[in-house]
Formats: sequence, C-alpha cells, structure tokens
Amino acid sequence: MEASQTRLICYGHDDMLLYTRKCILSRDFSVEICSGLARLGECLRQGPVRVVVICHSVPDQECEVAIEMSRAAWPGIKILTLREGEQGVCSLRADKSMESLEGPPALLYKVHSMLGSAAAESPRQG
Repeated sequence: MEASQTRLICYGHDDMLLYTRKCILSRDFSVEICSGLARLGECLRQGPVRVVVICHSVPDQECEVAIEMSRAAWPGIKILTLREGEQGVCSLRADKSMESLEGPPALLYKVHSMLGSAAAESPRQG
C-alpha cells in the first residue's frame, strides 16, 4: 500500500461481492473488507479511513450502527451505501447511495466524486 493512497473499507456479508468490489476499488484506493461490526471497529482503529462502502447485504439496523461507528471514529468520513431495488432507511443516512448493479465504472466514479478526486470523470460503459 502506498502511504498516499486513500484508504476505504467495504463492509458487507457476501464474501464474493466484497472480494469483487475490493478488486475494482483497489485500482485507485487501498481497500479493506470486513463483515462484522467487531471487525469494522478494528479496521477503523487502524488509521484514517475516507470512505466506507456498505453493501446491500447489510440489514438496515446493522447499517445504521456501522454508519454511527464510522462517523464516531472519523467525523469527516464519507458513507456510500449500495442497494438493490428500493432505497432503504440506511441509504437516507448515507452521504451517497447507488444501485449495486450499476457496475464497476459507476462504483469507481461514485467514490471518486465523493472524495472530489480529479479521476471523477463520467463513468464509461464498457
């Protein structure tokens, strides 16, 4: 991991999706994946985190706790929730929300745009 690389956490309960999202986001970021609140707490304590991506596999109540933990640890943190279908309660507490099926370019674009990165150009369909 490069010292200057922005650190983010992908939080969810589907190991395959977490791994896939890590592969996508690792192109531009230092990414950790975790699937339990205790592990999330450990990851948050390991140093500055700029974004937490919360996957659609996390129930709303747990998602709310994850958001609270993240913001308590790093007040300026950005929260992106991924959803399938209707926007849940948790999405309303996040900084941004997107459909989980929008694809890798949209995910990268959304994270970059949340951080105000120069790489936040229009997502390309491919």
